[in-house]
Amino acid sequence: MIQQKMRIIGIVSLLMLGCNHMHNVADNSMYFTDPSSAVEQITVMLKKKDWAELSRYYDLTDSSIDQSKLKSGEFFYTDEKPPNAHPAGFWRYKHPFPPTFKYHSSRDLEESNVIKVTVQVEIDQGGGMVQRGFHTFLMRKSIKGYQVLPHKEGTR
Repeated sequence: MIQQKMRIIGIVSLLMLGCNHMHNVADNSMYFTDPSSAVEQITVMLKKKDWAELSRYYDLTDSSIDQSKLKSGEFFYTDEKPPNAHPAGFWRYKHPFPPTFKYHSSRDLEESNVIKVTVQVEIDQGGGMVQRGFHTFLMRKSIKGYQVLPHKEGTR
């Protein structure tokens, strides 16, 4: 009787350990502490083209986008130059923003725990003329921190 209880406890312990291990392996999500530092960290990953690392900071919960598109870089970067492309090459970076952009601001949206982050770039055109460009992307705030949200279907 005691031996049988010990065997059952051992089996249950192994199952629990296996489930915990599978959960940890499956959930390798990462979180940013705030939007400003997120932009800085994302910029580094974009410059390195570290798509696998960047993909860990995305919340794909309500998205039909496959994780493999993020890890391969297909979601983030392209070499297919569109017509009338900006000469600075901003078009190469599809999401979340080109790495030359810097944090500008963020604001809460009506949607629960979603914020809109605005980044900007300034291009000195000479003679005191500065061209400014802005770009936005969404993030979700949770207890663990912030994650980037992909564009909703049909938006960019």
